[in-house]
Amino acid sequence: MLAIARGLIMKPRLLMIDEMSQGLAPTIVQGLFDIVRSLPGQGVSVLIVEQFVTHALAVASRAYVLEKGEVAFDGTAAQLARDEAFVKGSYLGDAADVDDATELRIDDTADLPLHADGLLETIEERAAHEGRDAAAVLLDLLRAAIDKPGGAS
Repeated sequence: MLAIARGLIMKPRLLMIDEMSQGLAPTIVQGLFDIVRSLPGQGVSVLIVEQFVTHALAVASRAYVLEKGEVAFDGTAAQLARDEAFVKGSYLGDAADVDDATELRIDDTADLPLHADGLLETIEERAAHEGRDAAAVLLDLLRAAIDKPGGAS
């Protein structure tokens, strides 16, 4: 948050932000996205790299996806948001069959960091969004994984 404020003090025409949500509480993250959404109206263009795909696409006008150093998508954020299979496949890596990679909807997976450091934060964010306890959300996710064909037994 301080880095964004320091950048804005310089009255830039372009503000580049890399993973602004990392390590922050969900309510703070939402507030930061609200600020980012308002910046173009103040004459500041924003380039953002973010793990929370759906949040980033909600505030973006254009979107780019890089795969192995190459531009795999270049278009409007709305176009990318509508291409659920492409986003899911890009986010999950080289999954040959995106449909087989997961049965979850993009809204359930796009904001899931694929590393242990962000997993608890993501579960807590989902719990807060649903007004539930984080332990209950985790149990539901585990039950769904176990009940899924081919899941743990």
